[in-house]
Amino acid sequence: MKFEYDVQTNQRHGLGPQRSNLDKVTAKGWYVSGTYLITGEEKRLSAPVHPTYPFAPIAGQWGSGAWELGMRYADLSFSSDDPSLGEVVAGDELPYVPRHQASVTAGVDYLDQTADRYRIFSDLWMVRSLLLRKPTVPSLENTGKYRFRVED
Repeated sequence: MKFEYDVQTNQRHGLGPQRSNLDKVTAKGWYVSGTYLITGEEKRLSAPVHPTYPFAPIAGQWGSGAWELGMRYADLSFSSDDPSLGEVVAGDELPYVPRHQASVTAGVDYLDQTADRYRIFSDLWMVRSLLLRKPTVPSLENTGKYRFRVED
């Protein structure tokens, strides 16, 4: 099992209109993840996994290799004292600023004798909230289904 928490504050000097300074933006995020080797091998911190039954055809070994299941929950949020955080400023690439995102990811790893990792992971669930300038909010159908709402 692994857990990490991080806070990062970015100064935004010269990024506003006419190269004015904008208020700082703070990003806070954390995740917790865990894995389980279903083929029984031992996993040590920062060390490669050595399969009990390696798959190494050149050496004549045709074992199953090591199979590992993994899951991760992540949460990331942004904040600022800037009242125009959701507004688009000339030069912005996207018409929104992310406010919060949470996701659950799961997958499987296959490890062969060379400690190469073949990974299949996918997001199972994700929630994202955005700040949009009111004129850029599109007209949507089925807003209840997607839990879309406009706040002042």
